[in-house]
Amino acid sequence: MTKEERVEKFNEIYSQNAQKVYGLVKSLIIDQEEVYDVCQDIWVKVYSKLDTFRNQSRVSTWIYRIAYNESIDHLRKNKKYAENISLETEYEDRIISAEENSIHPEKLETVFMEAIKTLPTLQRTVFYLRYFEELPYKEITGLLDKNESTVKSSYFFAVQKIKDYITQKFK
Repeated sequence: MTKEERVEKFNEIYSQNAQKVYGLVKSLIIDQEEVYDVCQDIWVKVYSKLDTFRNQSRVSTWIYRIAYNESIDHLRKNKKYAENISLETEYEDRIISAEENSIHPEKLETVFMEAIKTLPTLQRTVFYLRYFEELPYKEITGLLDKNESTVKSSYFFAVQKIKDYITQKFK
């Protein structure tokens, strides 16, 4: 592949997948600046490994795999992020008091996003890929290198925890 072909192919892949990669990384990493750094690392890796893609899966699956692995590596290197992320961070001022009776869509959305952030990394990732990206379980299993029963149970428990969290906030 010539340099021009490589650049053209990368630009095409980037334009088709940049938003999804950003969303996946953002679902795993809280700090916005770190999200940008990890995304940049992902796209550098995609560009450098473009010749190694073997068409055994979809390009988006290959890129998601790179994005997931880079994000998890980043979390491992930066131990300040625990498996369960505390809400006493940037969302502290957005927590809705239990005394409020009416549920406004904006408040529900805020609490929904807070609930997602409390999930363990695997559950948060599976939930994001299934709920927001609407990927089938089979594709998620390949992407995360987990068996289907693990992925399904992770999604089930994520949904339960989100429901419980929302119920607690609006009691």
